[in-house]
Amino acid sequence: MIRNRDELAGSPSRALALDCVAAGVEAARPRRVVREAVELDADCAIRTGPTGTNVNDLRVLVVGAGQTEP
Repeated sequence: MIRNRDELAGSPSRALALDCVAAGVEAARPRRVVREAVELDADCAIRTGPTGTNVNDLRVLVVGAGQTEP
C-alpha cells in the first residue's frame, strides 16, 4: 500500500509507524466509505447520512492526506 515503504522505514520504530498508518487506511477504506456515505442527486445537491441531509447550504470542510488509491 505504501509505495516507498522500504525507503521510509529506516528504523524499527518508523517501520512500526508505517504499519500502523497502513492498517488504519485499510480499515477505513476511504474510497468505499465516501462512496457509500455521500451521494449527488439529480439537482447536484450533495447528500450525506441516513436522513439525506442536504449539505449544499452548510459549510463543508474536507480534510485528506496521503496518496490516492490506484
